[in-house]
Amino acid sequence: MAEESFFNTIKSSITYRWFRSVFSVVLFFLISVEFLFIGAYLGSYTDSVSEYIASKHDTNMISFQVLLKAHNYDLYSTVKPFYDEITSGNEIMTEIFDTDGSLLVSTKGISVSYNKELDVTPGVSETMYKEDSTGERLFVYTAPLKDQVGKTYAHIRYTTTLDKMFVLEMAVIAVSILGIAVVAGLVFISGLYFIRSIVRPVETITKSAKQISYGDFSIRIEKKYDDEIGNLSDAINDMASELSKIDKLKNDFISSISHELRTPLTAIRGWNETIEMCDPETDGELIEKGLNIISIETDRLSTMVEELLDYSKIQSGRFQISKSRIDLLRIMMETLDVYTQRAEQANVSIEFEMPPFEPTIIGDGNRIKQVYINVLDNAIKHTPAGGKISVSFLKAGGGYSVIIKDTGAGISEKDLPMVKERFYKGASTKPGSGLGLSICNEIVTLHGGELNIYSKEGEGTKVVITLPTADVTEEIERIKTNNE
Repeated sequence: MAEESFFNTIKSSITYRWFRSVFSVVLFFLISVEFLFIGAYLGSYTDSVSEYIASKHDTNMISFQVLLKAHNYDLYSTVKPFYDEITSGNEIMTEIFDTDGSLLVSTKGISVSYNKELDVTPGVSETMYKEDSTGERLFVYTAPLKDQVGKTYAHIRYTTTLDKMFVLEMAVIAVSILGIAVVAGLVFISGLYFIRSIVRPVETITKSAKQISYGDFSIRIEKKYDDEIGNLSDAINDMASELSKIDKLKNDFISSISHELRTPLTAIRGWNETIEMCDPETDGELIEKGLNIISIETDRLSTMVEELLDYSKIQSGRFQISKSRIDLLRIMMETLDVYTQRAEQANVSIEFEMPPFEPTIIGDGNRIKQVYINVLDNAIKHTPAGGKISVSFLKAGGGYSVIIKDTGAGISEKDLPMVKERFYKGASTKPGSGLGLSICNEIVTLHGGELNIYSKEGEGTKVVITLPTADVTEEIERIKTNNE
């Protein structure tokens, strides 16, 4: 089983796939080229010998015709001087036969003679032959000797050894095979080096990714190349960094929410025990105070639980809004009716500027109210006694903006980009889960709007909630329907 698993791993590797799909094709191509070269080279070499002897025969034919004419076309008186002329310094064995095939004259220019009967078939013939006794390879070229008018007087046979040529051929073929092997080796080594330059970083990335999946977000991959692998390394490093931040926020959130849940529960339990020991006739004021605190803390618990449920829905993709035509002004007035009293209790004033238009949108009234409540609640919590909160509407382009501005402590430049992130509370010690603004931002985004926060530490915060008008939303929905 282990051996089978090993081979399965090898077969599924990038190196094996490269060898099978690329190198094997290159190797097949190189071998095919080698075979074609050998076939072409061997054929061309034999052809070159044939062409050389044919050219020599053409020259000899001219000499034969001149001598034949000089000897009044008498073959026997012509043969001897013709033979002497063409065999001087010649290593090719030459034999001359009459038209009946009888040998007239010959020379032993090579170690073995071609002891075969003359083929007197008209025309030129070529023969490759291997001597039985010595194994010597011979090339035989036979051609007629004619006069100027084409009458055949005799036949001449040229015989030459091919052994030296064969040795040369084998040497050339061996060199070509060696060249092909060197090229294949270079392709294999360079390809293997290139593949490993991909495989090894991928193996490192895989190992690091597994460690990240086990919860070790401190892992960072060294970027060696500025290419796709390098970009992947950067992406995984960025992912690990973001996961580390989220993990820290999650841990901070768990710690914070544990404290936030414990505080109201402790207050509820404490006041419940106090009320149980009170006498309704004499301790009415204390009981009323306790019940009021229990009600407030219960509201806090309910709010946190609702935020956790909303966050869970957002994470699972089940967060939905029910859209209809709604009046933003009416929703804001309902919210202010509740929070004006809370602001007065905190000695914070709320100024509202009535808009000269009717801000109507297509949206979920309850969710929009949730956004207004969260932003106003944050403004009251972070504005000191004697401070002021202003609420106004603005119409710009195809949207309505609600501007909620306070004179509170403001948000530091470091914390400002993160305030809409889930679990983030920054340096704030105020009660809360750290999910409110994240959920508000999600709600506004689902309505096709934007939630922007502007703040300067020590000078207060301005929250701008912009939502598209009813006409714009209806036009967008109409376009989407038509496209579908």
